[in-house]
Amino acid sequence: MSEITVSCAGCGKRYKGPPSTRKFKCGGCANLFTFPDGERKAPAGRTLCSFCWIEVPLHDELKACPNCNQKVMSGLGGASAVSSGLSPATPSEGHNAELQGALAASAQQREELLAVVQQLEARVAELESALAVTTTERDQAQANLSQLKDAAVAALEPLSLDYNRVMKQLIVETEELLSQARLTRQEADERMNAIEGLGARLSDHVKVVRRDMATRLSGILGTDAELTPLPTPRDAVLLDGNRQNNAG
Repeated sequence: MSEITVSCAGCGKRYKGPPSTRKFKCGGCANLFTFPDGERKAPAGRTLCSFCWIEVPLHDELKACPNCNQKVMSGLGGASAVSSGLSPATPSEGHNAELQGALAASAQQREELLAVVQQLEARVAELESALAVTTTERDQAQANLSQLKDAAVAALEPLSLDYNRVMKQLIVETEELLSQARLTRQEADERMNAIEGLGARLSDHVKVVRRDMATRLSGILGTDAELTPLPTPRDAVLLDGNRQNNAG
């Protein structure tokens, strides 16, 4: 059985195989095609679908076969001829399936990578937004802290001045009070000394008067007169105090 060479109507890639109704997939454009039972050529103004092999009128917007919806490009079109010495590509269902599986896996991986990239971009955007908010809050906190420091300094400055003034005044008043206390104590000591001196002189004077009176009485009575001893100033004070308590 002779082999047929088929040109894909979607991309022009050529394949060789025996006549068959089995479906094959083009490795260049994924178009489906078949091997007809003989040579096929389209007349002028028309092209052939390389899958169902109907004639399709040529026009500028031609993209697919109106019968089977496979790709048909103007200027290419499907064609078949009995094979000669040329060696076009021979389609392999296993190879096509493997290639399609690899393409599908690659597409799925690409979609997964795109999804991961989108998630990463969204996460980066969230982090940048959070960082911007954190930076703004930090700057605001620093500004607030600076304002609080300035307000505290402004509030404490007059208090510090008042504190220094009051402390100086208190020191001066304390020194004056201490000086007055020293002076008062000195005056009290001087007065006490004067009182003690006066008491001593009075006691001496009393003793002199008592001796003089005793002498005079002895001369009058002819005997030695004894006078009752007078109390000391301290005894007199105690005696006066006991009398006041008894009277109370």
